[in-house]
Amino acid sequence: MIVEALIGIILGSFTGIIPGVHPNTLSAMIIASTPFLSKHFSPISITIILISMAITHTIVNIIPTTFAGIPEDDTALAIYPSHEMVLEGRGFEAISISAFSSFLSILISLPLFLILMLLGNNNNYIFIEKLTKVAIIITLLILLITERDPLGGSLSGMKKRFYFMLVFLSSGFLGYTAQFYDKSQISILFPLLSGLFGAPVLIQGMISEVEVPQQEIELRIPSLKDSFKGAFAGMYVSLFPGMSSGIATALASSNSKDPESYIATISSANTSNAFLNFAVLISADHVRSGVADAVSSLVSPSKLYFIPPLSIAVSFIALPLTLLLAIFFTKMISKLTASKISIISLIILSSSVAIFNGINGLLIYTSAIPIGMSTFFFNIRRVSCMGAIMLPLLL
Repeated sequence: MIVEALIGIILGSFTGIIPGVHPNTLSAMIIASTPFLSKHFSPISITIILISMAITHTIVNIIPTTFAGIPEDDTALAIYPSHEMVLEGRGFEAISISAFSSFLSILISLPLFLILMLLGNNNNYIFIEKLTKVAIIITLLILLITERDPLGGSLSGMKKRFYFMLVFLSSGFLGYTAQFYDKSQISILFPLLSGLFGAPVLIQGMISEVEVPQQEIELRIPSLKDSFKGAFAGMYVSLFPGMSSGIATALASSNSKDPESYIATISSANTSNAFLNFAVLISADHVRSGVADAVSSLVSPSKLYFIPPLSIAVSFIALPLTLLLAIFFTKMISKLTASKISIISLIILSSSVAIFNGINGLLIYTSAIPIGMSTFFFNIRRVSCMGAIMLPLLL
């Protein structure tokens, strides 16, 4: 089990750092290679690799989000606050907040894992799944209500909510349309979210001549309150089919007021959702992620009760590994200006979209950029762009 877990941690670090490579994609490739892998690994061993990869990925993937503005549905909302902390010389601190929050969310989610297991009646889950659209509408209402103008009156707040819905519907229409035009094997979420969240921040940064300050290597432990909030959001989303961890992070961060709180809740929700997806698989044999789908094709869910201790052990290793990788990346960017980092990152991001998603991906990416930029002009929260995921689910 130790060797397999270490292989999974290495693979999860790879998917966490390399743009466009997601555990769902890699797990599909691993399943396709099982005739060869079965000569060296048992189904349980391959399962351990996949689970270790999924957990590690959710801890490591804050690094490209922080230093290069490269998003996934899990971390898209963290781009701006983490980028802001880099420009304050606190990039490592942002990553440490995220890594510790992800680690804490595994521990906090252990009783939630048990609750989902006790819920484990297939009829219960069938009933819950029928409420998916209601859950999305409730989530949207929460996001809408928490969109306020603290310096303006009620009329100003109404105007911001109008802009919020305008961006939500625009990004949602693009997300819905993109499903029919992207024929690549890589998820359309990569070009879609890169255009909505990654590129706008980098374009803003291109006009800045601010020198990136020396990055302080300083650990920051997140608030337990933020980690709890994220973990419960992860549980909420894991109950419903199609609701990704991106929606969990949107819900968890809906009322966060500072970058530190924002990053902590997003990271906690991300890891909690990935972890609790396996509880739903065990208790009701329902799939909530690509990795869970791959695992279900290898072994019976009744044999997966080792997942909680495995996840704790993996997170113990992934936490210091993420911090070590963060030190390496911190030293790389300390001598650059904000504009140079943004230009280099934008080139990497655009090239990754072209390589992994081709012409259709580039069309989705470039169409999403103006929508993402509009959040700056309207001065609304960028969570409004999560319509790209939520509206297609409603439709």
